Amino acid sequence: MWIFPLVLSGLIADGAPLSALAAPPSPSLSRKAVVAGPGRPGRLADALLALAAQADVNIAFDAVLVGDRRTRGFTGPTTLRGALDRLLDGSGLTYTLSPTGVVTVLAPPPPRPAPTPKAQPAAPPVEAPTLADPIVVTGYRGGLDRAEARARRYDGLVEIISADTVGKLPDSNIADALDRLPSVYRISDQGEGRYLSLRGVSQVLDTVTFNGVTIAASDTDGRSGRAAPLDVLSASAVSDVEIHSVMSPDRDAGAIGGLIDVRTPLAHDFPTRTASVSAEIGLADTGHGRDIHAVGGAFADTFGPDKAFGIYLAGENWVREYFSPFYDTANVVPSSTGVPGLFPDRILVGASIGRRERTSLTGALDWRGAGDNAAWLRVFAADYNDEELRPEFMLYARGPLSAPSADTFSWRGLRVRTETRRERQERPVRQYVLGGRWALDDDWTLEASLNRTGAKELNPYLDYYETLGDIDPSDGAPDIARFRIVDGVSIPDGRLVAPNGLSAFDGRFQKLFRIRRITSTVREDITTGQLDLSRRLVVGGKPVALKMGLKHLARLKSVEDADHRFNFTGAASLADPSLAGWIDDYGEDDNLVPSLKFPSADPAGVEALFARRPDLFVFDAAASRENSVEDRYRIHETIWAGYLMGAVDMTPALHVTLGARVERTNVQAKADAFVAALSATGFPAGVDPLAGLPFAQADILPTAGGRHYLNLAPALLVRWDAGGAWVLRASATRSFARPDYVDLAPISTLSVSVAPDPRTGAPVVSGVNEIGNPRLRAIESRNWDVSAQYHLPRRLGWISAAGFYKALDGLPFEMAQDRSGETFGGVRFDHYTLVTKTNAGHGHVAGVELSMRYDLRDAPAPFDGFGVLANAAFLDSKVSAPGLAPRRLADQAKALYAVQLYYERDRFQARLGYAYQGRAPHSDQWAEQTSDNYRQPLSRLDLKVIVDLPHAWRVTLSGANLTNAAYRTERTTYPYLLDSEVYGREYRLGLTRRW
Repeated sequence: MWIFPLVLSGLIADGAPLSALAAPPSPSLSRKAVVAGPGRPGRLADALLALAAQADVNIAFDAVLVGDRRTRGFTGPTTLRGALDRLLDGSGLTYTLSPTGVVTVLAPPPPRPAPTPKAQPAAPPVEAPTLADPIVVTGYRGGLDRAEARARRYDGLVEIISADTVGKLPDSNIADALDRLPSVYRISDQGEGRYLSLRGVSQVLDTVTFNGVTIAASDTDGRSGRAAPLDVLSASAVSDVEIHSVMSPDRDAGAIGGLIDVRTPLAHDFPTRTASVSAEIGLADTGHGRDIHAVGGAFADTFGPDKAFGIYLAGENWVREYFSPFYDTANVVPSSTGVPGLFPDRILVGASIGRRERTSLTGALDWRGAGDNAAWLRVFAADYNDEELRPEFMLYARGPLSAPSADTFSWRGLRVRTETRRERQERPVRQYVLGGRWALDDDWTLEASLNRTGAKELNPYLDYYETLGDIDPSDGAPDIARFRIVDGVSIPDGRLVAPNGLSAFDGRFQKLFRIRRITSTVREDITTGQLDLSRRLVVGGKPVALKMGLKHLARLKSVEDADHRFNFTGAASLADPSLAGWIDDYGEDDNLVPSLKFPSADPAGVEALFARRPDLFVFDAAASRENSVEDRYRIHETIWAGYLMGAVDMTPALHVTLGARVERTNVQAKADAFVAALSATGFPAGVDPLAGLPFAQADILPTAGGRHYLNLAPALLVRWDAGGAWVLRASATRSFARPDYVDLAPISTLSVSVAPDPRTGAPVVSGVNEIGNPRLRAIESRNWDVSAQYHLPRRLGWISAAGFYKALDGLPFEMAQDRSGETFGGVRFDHYTLVTKTNAGHGHVAGVELSMRYDLRDAPAPFDGFGVLANAAFLDSKVSAPGLAPRRLADQAKALYAVQLYYERDRFQARLGYAYQGRAPHSDQWAEQTSDNYRQPLSRLDLKVIVDLPHAWRVTLSGANLTNAAYRTERTTYPYLLDSEVYGREYRLGLTRRW
């Protein structure tokens, strides 16, 4: 028996067992409206699958029973019962409706035997198929079938990944699970996916929703702004994830690249009471003795009168220790002699040694009443903690740089600096969603929800322990530091020995320099309320669906930092074994530059010295004040949104959606200005032109600003689907994205100078102010999309192609503006240079997306278990601003590929996934490519094998990052790497028990 889209308990994905069972909610079977039927005649099996997807219900049927039966089809609006009656008319089949909302297609009962003189024993009745012993669309293949059927009914292009497919590769979070979809670029941290860039557009300009509502972001010192990190969301406890590339008016328009909607299950998504527990252990080929393990469990049941109430609970604890050596030469300068060009004036090597732990709880209480009436309370809580020790060894050039050849260079002098960073980062996320749906009558439906989401990033400690040593050559001596460039890596030629005979790697050379202690709190709180009203009616004989809604969102984003710097005045060095550590101590005997074996400060030893001799450490008040305000801000954002849209079936195959969304945004931002420099020159002795200024050097001044703006997002979406092989889509939409918080926050660094006027001698006050801009407006995009999908016969797969073009306007670029007579901080400036972000940029991003799936269902056994899923995207962009040459968007690869080979037969499943990301511009600011720095191509190979054992046990074996490709950044024109980091391979063994 095929069950579509239902998946039974034997098919649970490991790691998130219950979510793999998730099926669409059971609507009212007697009143559920169907906008349009499958249309023209065709295979009954295909029509039933299409009806299940369109009506969002579970339909179970025996594939042998239905066979090649045909249906006459139907068009026009009707109820689900009416649709079933018309589809099965003439087939000789009937159906039943279960209390849980499953439609089961049955054979008719056999006729009574005619009476005969000698009655013979009657043949046993034909037993109707039951849900106890189904032939089902199983596992990964079934998940693809279900996701494709759901995606087919959307007017806009959407990619859906169900729980059945999430669990079939070693994905530690949602970002890892989604980066094999078309036009998805994965941005990782320590080998784990953290952000996703969609269609070549920065993650800052995408939107992530959780259970349909905006999720708050917990990020890095507030610098990642609106980009929601997906590593806090486990890949285990989800029912499905949708990526919407085209936005209809009922979805948030504040997304240019796309919208990612993550859904968790409800108890009524499951056919019966079900539960599971799972455990996983792992090991890695970098870092000795790394701890990798996870445990989880889930439970779902319905209860009360008519099983109207349901409860769902799932929990997980996931731990991963990591070790990743890295190399960095980000700073470059021109050579003074020899071969002309840019060469590194800083070389950094080190390692990240850490432990990450994610603990999450997903819960839901829901109620299903008569008709479409339903209510739900969803709760999600996650704590993501990261403890890291990061020793670094840095070489800096002192004096001129020479380049005898293109692959060798030398420094006249040398500064050696080590830094050991010790950090704990805590990122709790909490979400509460209360919602309901009510059928007001046969035509009107009201849906409402309230949401409260909070996310934080807490740094209880972020400490730096620094040492310093300089090597200055004597006159006429050769250059101290000489380097060879081998495979992009700058390797010292020799031991970097000072004239006094000390090596740069000798602990006596490394003098203790400074301790920095930082604490920070990043917080985002979101409260939303939403009402959606829909009505189905017939106009001029054509079915029409109207939908309208209102939404209010209130957001508070704040960053608080405290930086305390203590300069060391004693003579201690890393020659003291109690103060020194070596990279070998952290579990590795090598790094990316084998010749660099370096010492670094040991945090415990330095802290013991601080406790024993605090008099040797002097608090640096000015530097502490400056760095305490460089990230500090507070932003209030209020959004009112409304939309109206209508969908009409122009013909049985042609579906048109037209509507618009309007959003009004009000932004108020507060931050601080730091007076970094204050100087006066050219005045006679005894004259102090600075005395009249209302501030002094190192003062902190309050700053504030804001604005409100209105955005209109019309949309026209057209879908042609006659129920056959072809589905065609086209759309013209407008979307926008609000400026990032770090661009809005009026954080200021002010430098002031005063000089006499050459003619009058009067003081002329000049200032340079680098400041964020709270008056930025939204970035806007006009979007055109087309796509075509062809479904292969006998449900063997599909082939699709899509193209898009986005015209971008209002991209924020940093610009310098010279003004006169400007007032800031109570001072009127005669000459004032304002360096800030403005909406000066414009450009476009375009792409072609290709994807296909092919199942070898018709192949002889055992080869009928094989299948392949592949996609490719080819992207291009060009953005520019006044005074800046056109450039590509950062983090946009021109080519993205993904191929997955899967096998399913009996109790065995296997999946091999390969993902490739092409070369992409690299920048910390998405709109500002840093010179000619590029991320090198990156490939990833993952494997997972699943074996189902008797008595509902499941064993899994997986390997992640089998290519072990380094995460590298390069320059276009010079033969060396800017940075490189290696994360290693990981292997995991899992066990799941299901009930």
